[in-house]
Amino acid sequence: MYKTTIYLLVLSLFLLTACNRKVSQEQTTIRVAVLRGPTAIAFASWLNKPPVIDGRKVEVTIIDSPEQMQAILISHKAEIAALPMISAANLYNKKN
Repeated sequence: MYKTTIYLLVLSLFLLTACNRKVSQEQTTIRVAVLRGPTAIAFASWLNKPPVIDGRKVEVTIIDSPEQMQAILISHKAEIAALPMISAANLYNKKN
């Protein structure tokens, strides 16, 4: 009985995680958002020649203001962001 229960539990967890897989454009591209200015200069080479990380192309977007950056992060339109520490702290406090 105990082995059957464990087997069914593992099988159900496997099925739940396997069914949740979606292959789409979002998973084949890593979206990076950076603020205009000195931060964007660090990513200049990525704008001309986007790198490929683990088979995923990196897409860099330059944002004009920290408020726009926060909106992009809240709406999950970027996986990575380069923004001022104070903006990151404010965003973290709004989330919790």
